[in-house]
Amino acid sequence: MHYSETAPSSGGYGLANVRYLLDENHNFHVGTTFQYISARTNGQAVGNVPALATTDHWVNLTFEIGLSF
Repeated sequence: MHYSETAPSSGGYGLANVRYLLDENHNFHVGTTFQYISARTNGQAVGNVPALATTDHWVNLTFEIGLSF
């Protein structure tokens, strides 16, 4: 069983990606991606759980090594 609910929210989202090519033929590369997410919700009560206002911020940072042919 899966249950989900959408609460009114506001916030922001940012994404930056950088890639560096290691050779003249552009076959090998390394890179990184930075992602920032900010969200605020003001949901209604669900069952015995009272209505809550929440603020969340999180960051994802990934690295990549690639081969193109």
